[in-house]
Amino acid sequence: MLAIRQHRWLDRHSGTFDRHGFERLLVGAIPESVLFNAGTVFAGLLAVSDAYGFHGDEMYTDVARANPSCRLPALSSLTARWRRPPLTLNRAGESIWEDEVEEADHGGARRGFRVADGDDRSGTPRGLGIGTLTFKVSTADSDGALMVCEIAHHAKGGPPRHIHHDQDEWFHVIKGEYVIEIGGERFSLGPGDSTFGPRGVPHGWAYVGDGPGRVTFVAVPASRLEPFFIEITKANAMAPQDPAFWSPFNMTLFGPPLELP
Repeated sequence: MLAIRQHRWLDRHSGTFDRHGFERLLVGAIPESVLFNAGTVFAGLLAVSDAYGFHGDEMYTDVARANPSCRLPALSSLTARWRRPPLTLNRAGESIWEDEVEEADHGGARRGFRVADGDDRSGTPRGLGIGTLTFKVSTADSDGALMVCEIAHHAKGGPPRHIHHDQDEWFHVIKGEYVIEIGGERFSLGPGDSTFGPRGVPHGWAYVGDGPGRVTFVAVPASRLEPFFIEITKANAMAPQDPAFWSPFNMTLFGPPLELP
C-alpha cells in the first residue's frame, strides 16, 4: 500500500490533517485493482488537491519518493489526460468524478425549478414533532453538492448535540427566535440572522420562540443528511439519543439537546 507523508496534507480551514477526508476522496474514487496505476494515483492526488487546496503535482512527487518499490514514473512522463474534474457525490452519497455524473438522472439537460413558500420539493412535507420539514433543494437536484431544507416550528425544542463528519452547515432564521451552539459557543438568532457550523465541530440548536418559527438549513455537501431527515420523520420526532442511530449517516451523537429557557 502506498505510504503517504500525512503531516504534509493539512485541512486548509482548521490547519489539521483530515485523514478521513483524504482516504474517502482517494480510495473511494479509485478501484482497488488499479490503485497502483501511476496515472490513476496522479488523478486521485489531483482530486485531493482540488478539495484541500494543495498541489497535486507536489503530492504525486512525494508519494513517488516515499514508495520507490512501486516504481512510479517521473511526473514529466504523465500527460494532461490524467487531469480530471474534482470529485463530487452521486445520489447515493458515493464519491464519483464530476465528468461521470449521468445526465440521464435529470431526464436530459439540467433545469432550474421553483418551490413555492411552504411547499416541499417532492410535494410531501414531513413531521418532526415540533415542526414540519420541507426540502427545497434535494440531494439529487445538485448531484450531492448541497441540500437545502426548511423547518417551520410550532413548538420549542431541537435535536441532540451532534457532529457532521461530511458537511458544513449554514443556518438562516426566517421567523422566530433560535439558539444555536457551535463548538461550545452560543448564538441567539432572530429573523434575518444566520450562522455557520463547520463540519467536525459539535453543535446543536433549538427553537425558543413563543410563536411560530422558521429556519433554513444548507448542507454542503449533502452526503447522507437527506436520508437522515427522511428516517427521523417516519416517527414524526427529532432524532433519538442513540449513538447507533447516527453512525450510518456519518454523524456522531455528541450530547443532549440544548436546555430550553
